[in-house]
Amino acid sequence: MCRIAGYLGPSRPLADLFFSPPHGLSDQAYRPRELVHGHVNVDGTGVAWWPEGADGPLRYVTAATPWADPNLRDLAARLTGTMILGAVRSATPGVGFGTDHVAPFVLDGVAVAHNGWFQGLAGPVGRALVADLDDDLLGHLRVWNDSRLLFLTVVAGLRDGLELPKAMARAVTRIADLCVRHDLVCSLTVVAGDGRRFVATRAALGERANSLYTRVAANATWVASEPLDDRDWSPVPPGSLVVVTADGTDVEPLDGLEGTAS
Repeated sequence: MCRIAGYLGPSRPLADLFFSPPHGLSDQAYRPRELVHGHVNVDGTGVAWWPEGADGPLRYVTAATPWADPNLRDLAARLTGTMILGAVRSATPGVGFGTDHVAPFVLDGVAVAHNGWFQGLAGPVGRALVADLDDDLLGHLRVWNDSRLLFLTVVAGLRDGLELPKAMARAVTRIADLCVRHDLVCSLTVVAGDGRRFVATRAALGERANSLYTRVAANATWVASEPLDDRDWSPVPPGSLVVVTADGTDVEPLDGLEGTAS
């Protein structure tokens, strides 16, 4: 069910999320420790990053695993960013395969990755979320994918003038409310970045919330599905939204969204 990792701080190579740490995303793709569903994350790899001084992210995605892509290891050693968001994918049954399905998804200067799923994609939840989108955003859907639809719901909030934390909270609670209305299950651990902060949720209804951790150092911060190494990582409580900046983290509850601890 996917693994995500993000970094914010002085410019570092993309490899620092994928290949350099002892439990980086390349390792988490084939031997994750805390998956709620599934066993491996081998259905695609993606990364969005902000080069120093850039006003928006670049993106690289592949349908391959991190170690099987012919370009990623060399690129990741040389390309750098002051914000990096990476993901390895475990496809939800019934959702397609290919690069259009691989997070992070990028639009309007924000990158979003979702570790989870929601029922009712081909039913009342998906139908309602699509109806919420204006024509331009609907054109960015491209493939029928719950994570991409969640991403566009976040972007819709930004276009309505909300700051990223409010847009994220609105999107997650909108999906949760629809699932409650139709007695459906959702898993909504999501990480979004806009170049200066990450906003993440750890939440679920009807099942355990997927794991999420943060780490704060002297001049950098991280957010990840699983610790990348054996340093001091702090678990985000279920039912929470966390804002991660260069100065640290700020956690607040998401009303009505809990799940249980992993």
